[in-house]
Amino acid sequence: MISFTIDNKKRFNFRIAGVTLYDKKVLLHRMMKDDFWALPGGRCEILEDTKSALVREYKEEINVDVTIERALFFVENFFSFENEQFHEISVIYNVIFPKETKMFSEEEFVGSEKGTDLIFRWFPLSQTKSIELYPSFLKEKLHHLPEHMEHIIHYDE
Repeated sequence: MISFTIDNKKRFNFRIAGVTLYDKKVLLHRMMKDDFWALPGGRCEILEDTKSALVREYKEEINVDVTIERALFFVENFFSFENEQFHEISVIYNVIFPKETKMFSEEEFVGSEKGTDLIFRWFPLSQTKSIELYPSFLKEKLHHLPEHMEHIIHYDE
């Protein structure tokens, strides 16, 4: 995965994530230990394109074969987490689930990444402004997805 640390406290990540909307809800996930939510996704591997990486991540985490519709955001994200400063580059895509997926009927379900359990939950879009969601610009942007890829430089506290 494309992630490395410099000077023991500064981390670079190349992350990909997906926005999946269904019935005025958005799919978010978190690790069991975390108290915040994020878009499903992960990190690219070296020599892997972002679309293939995102398809792989959904397959690994929840065993679903998704379709990548279009790029929504190119994000330069700066934040601190667990005593590290992060510089993260992300590409966020619109992701389509197969019509017959059983996950549309489950409000919450468990996935896994390399032995770590992940909680996935469908949140009504109307709730995104009131939950701990990172990067925080998504609280607003999920309500008005861009027609063309938007470049965002974002600093979270």
